[in-house]
Amino acid sequence: MIITGGISPNAECSRHGAMLATKEDAEQHKLVTRAVRERTGKPLMVKLSPNVTDITEIAKAVEGAGAGAISLIN
Repeated sequence: MIITGGISPNAECSRHGAMLATKEDAEQHKLVTRAVRERTGKPLMVKLSPNVTDITEIAKAVEGAGAGAISLIN
């Protein structure tokens, strides 16, 4: 899928220390996704880390918060 003019928050990048603390926290992912969704009507694809205990919980959280697409790999 090509998203033109969309937003893709990268919630999986290990180069950012703040994300390391929350990458397995579905509630934090939901809050960030909802905050982005409330501020834009552009397409929203959230990139998640596949290196978590339960990706389904996190994916469902961001979907419920307004993500139109989810990326699970780099």
